[in-house]
Amino acid sequence: MKTTLTAALLLAFAAPGFGQVVAVPSRCDDMTKPVMEAIKKLPFPVGWKIVVACNDITWENLRRHAGNPKTKVAFTSLDAHITIVNGNRMQFPEPLESPQRVLAHELEHIRCNCSLGETNH
Repeated sequence: MKTTLTAALLLAFAAPGFGQVVAVPSRCDDMTKPVMEAIKKLPFPVGWKIVVACNDITWENLRRHAGNPKTKVAFTSLDAHITIVNGNRMQFPEPLESPQRVLAHELEHIRCNCSLGETNH
């Protein structure tokens, strides 16, 4: 049985010594499973990309590249049609940071095409 998702799930992993982001699914399974389950329940737009940063180095690099949004969990680039989630926080979520709740919040950014009153500074 093939599962069709409206959002693509990408895996981000920093290759040691290279400083680039590459897809390495075998190293992120525990982090991506809860994200994939949450995506199945949420109506992300067709073609939207969700990236799971599979380690702290990758998470920090992606945050810096996006202008250092003040978040430890996830952020969305409306212009790039992409949501970045911190894989460690998806694997071991805080009480109010379940993958479903985090991705639903990011989906609200997409729906309203707004910051929901959040600031990056």
